[in-house]
Amino acid sequence: GDTVDEIDSAVRELGAELIVMTTHGRGGIARAWMGSVAESVLRHATVPVLVLRQRLDLTAAVERGVPFARVVVA
Repeated sequence: GDTVDEIDSAVRELGAELIVMTTHGRGGIARAWMGSVAESVLRHATVPVLVLRQRLDLTAAVERGVPFARVVVA
């Protein structure tokens, strides 16, 4: 299905409190032509969204603990 719709469904089904996703960081014409899933999720999400550059290493943050019970990682 549509990526944004599937993410929204997963959030509702799981009762997620946060969406964490990465972005390619495209801008300008590339984003206009291909669209931006991250931007669409940000516009339509009913829970907070944390958008990260795809190369960021979150290992240390995860090891320290996350204050959310359920998280959807797209």
